[in-house]
Amino acid sequence: MTPMDTYTEETRAWLDRRFEETSPDGVYMAHQPIYGFDAGHCEPSLLPRYVRTLEIMRALAQLRFGSCLDAGAAEGYKAELARRLFGAEVVATDLSENACERAREIFGLAARSGDLHALPFEDGEFDVALCSETLEHVSDFRAALSELLRVSSTGVVITVPHESEDRVEENRSSGEPHAHINSFGLDSLDFLEREAGLRVIARPIVSPLTAAASGLVEGAERELREPADRHRTWNRLARVNNAIAPITARLFGARAESALLELDRPACRRLRAHRALLFVVLKDKAAWSERPTRKVTARDVVGFRVPFHYPGQTGSGLQGAPAPG
Repeated sequence: MTPMDTYTEETRAWLDRRFEETSPDGVYMAHQPIYGFDAGHCEPSLLPRYVRTLEIMRALAQLRFGSCLDAGAAEGYKAELARRLFGAEVVATDLSENACERAREIFGLAARSGDLHALPFEDGEFDVALCSETLEHVSDFRAALSELLRVSSTGVVITVPHESEDRVEENRSSGEPHAHINSFGLDSLDFLEREAGLRVIARPIVSPLTAAASGLVEGAERELREPADRHRTWNRLARVNNAIAPITARLFGARAESALLELDRPACRRLRAHRALLFVVLKDKAAWSERPTRKVTARDVVGFRVPFHYPGQTGSGLQGAPAPG
């Protein structure tokens, strides 16, 4: 087994603590919105999470596959959704053993902890690998990408944030674990076409416009920025948002969130601005279809929910869980 570097070890410890977090009443505090749009007990800013998930599922709908590895799976949200939507044989893996434990408890997933730089799976063991919001955290993203390609026979579906190199360099300098230490643009994976002859599909996702509008739909409070004299406009808008968001959230709800999700792709095209990227890297180009084999809608994602989970209760999240949509 390849030894982990110090940053990766520190990140694993950080993640293990994160995936033990519960609310005061003992409910697991999820990374993703596994309990549903309006149930809370998960990290804020739902729309960017929903957009990434919807775009991943739509990409999977254009691929021919029967098995899938979710690398960097957290508590197993996307892995479970892929299993429900496509009937695939799914395995979850994460650097954190506690994250894998949550995936086993909540969804009954096969889950195995491992370092993305040296995945504990055989060559071509899965048809498809997906890796969402993970490559920006790793010490060597090319080595991690090579591992994703090694364990998949058909291709890899990836999402990453789109951030400036300056911001990422600040994160690198801070030395904090689980930081965004790699910066990506639409051409960041083009080297795979030149060097390995693979097909790379790149797509901008998460429009600033839909992300901003989601605050009114979700009732999210915007933080004021410091120093105040440099952020007068932002802070003025944030105060307006914070005053009206609780009211608008009650008025709009999940249907409006679904509508924003469907608007995100055209908004990215029209405004030429985006906060994240989706890549599909094809090893088997024949496995990709320009027409999806299954229609995946925003309601499939926003409608996903399981009951509140209390760590240690195996499978408690699946009891009575409705299908998405």
